[in-house]
Amino acid sequence: MTVSTATIAPTPTTNLSSAEISKALDAKDNTFTYYYFKLHTHGATARALLAYAEADWTEVHPSDWFNVEKPLLKFGTLPVLYEHSRDGKVVVEHAEAMGLEIRLARKFGLLGANAFEETQILGFFSNTRA
Repeated sequence: MTVSTATIAPTPTTNLSSAEISKALDAKDNTFTYYYFKLHTHGATARALLAYAEADWTEVHPSDWFNVEKPLLKFGTLPVLYEHSRDGKVVVEHAEAMGLEIRLARKFGLLGANAFEETQILGFFSNTRA
């Protein structure tokens, strides 16, 4: 993991079909850029998942949040996780803590072995967020 400060977020890929993007997301060697403040709060779970999976990731702290970064983001909130294909041709923005945490858990095989287990895990996860 690398930590840095930046003012501009990566530009998500928009010129591909959802099937093409989904195929890129299935790759095992994707890299990640995680944007969040220097706080634990909503950022802790995603950091733990990335570390647990020994993912190739960089953490970036905003340097001019209100003036520069906030208007560039899908929902104008952090955390945001960018998932990059290894060749750099696909960049996907995962927004909102719960959504990106579920994405990481699914990618790293942590949502159980079947639909029942996934539902149980997500129910527990949802209850802990309330």
